[in-house]
Amino acid sequence: MFKMFVILGIAMSSSLAFSQTTVTVQTDCCGTLTRQRVTPYDPYDGSKDVFNYVDASGKTLFTSLPGYFMTNKNSLQTDYLIFIKSKTTNKFGIARTDSGNSIVVEPKYDAIGKLNEFDAPANNDFLFWFKQDGKIGILHYSTDYYGTSRTEGIAKYDEAKLLSDGKIAIRIGAKWGYADKYGKEIIAPKYDEVRAFGEDPFAIAPVKLGTKWYALNLKGTQVAGPFDSEPYHIGTALAAKSGTELDYVFPSVGLTTYLSVDKVSVGYPDGEDNATYYRVLSVGGKYGYVDATGVEQFGGCVYDTASITPVCGVALQVTKFSMFAFGEVTYYINPGTWVNTGNYLTTDTSKICDQVAYEKSSHD
Repeated sequence: MFKMFVILGIAMSSSLAFSQTTVTVQTDCCGTLTRQRVTPYDPYDGSKDVFNYVDASGKTLFTSLPGYFMTNKNSLQTDYLIFIKSKTTNKFGIARTDSGNSIVVEPKYDAIGKLNEFDAPANNDFLFWFKQDGKIGILHYSTDYYGTSRTEGIAKYDEAKLLSDGKIAIRIGAKWGYADKYGKEIIAPKYDEVRAFGEDPFAIAPVKLGTKWYALNLKGTQVAGPFDSEPYHIGTALAAKSGTELDYVFPSVGLTTYLSVDKVSVGYPDGEDNATYYRVLSVGGKYGYVDATGVEQFGGCVYDTASITPVCGVALQVTKFSMFAFGEVTYYINPGTWVNTGNYLTTDTSKICDQVAYEKSSHD
């Protein structure tokens, strides 16, 4: 006795791959079937596509509902994922609509849905939530030219939401925590609200406990707080208010006493060898730069002015008072080790700019 399935589309797209009236497909569950188009083909809108899958006797075993979810598209092949529903158990699973029409996940879930809301993501990672016995779990499915993989988390949550950093906010009761894309719990649910982590390395995130906000790292350690209002990201850093004061939190050093923080990106215009620094203003009124983790660089906060726009894409312009020059002198910080100036601080950018021009031309 075989199981019959109803196939449910889970996203919208259109493709010439579905333009044929009938297509022969192979299935693991039911042998060779014929896929028959029910709705007229529309090359501009595939959201209304409906198909019947018919066995050799002419019996329809399962039917697709409008929409499908693209997994891979190139000049040779277009693949899709679709939800399936067993007509005997009313459980849900997932199938692929490539030439094999394989069942990716046998129908065993009480309900299923998408966590990521886009077709054909660049990393080919697809995230789903599923429900078993009233609880939510996370399902990760990946496909590329080398094969497919599937990881299923434990169904124990009341809610799951995909965050902008790719991590998943998980809720048990009224408390929130974090899981990774494979459904592995990173931080147990114990916060009233959680937000996305900032940029790596050693990212930090705003979390709320009671009426106060805190900065949390990926180890689950509160590195700073409490704050009166919700912190916001500046790259790897967080800015947060305590009373009327605006504080800045970095992954490695925690709470700082800087008066201002501005993100600066240095590197080739084509994106190679990029690095991130932050211009900071100390309580003493001097400028400096820190790296992405908050550690001070290039002598610390000793400059009278500091730029946020790199010269030639890489050199950081600063000024510093000199008794010998009886005034301010303009210097250029070379943060890249690939330009050998003998010192990171120089008054001449020609060597740096010439090297950048040469390296850029060699890449073109």
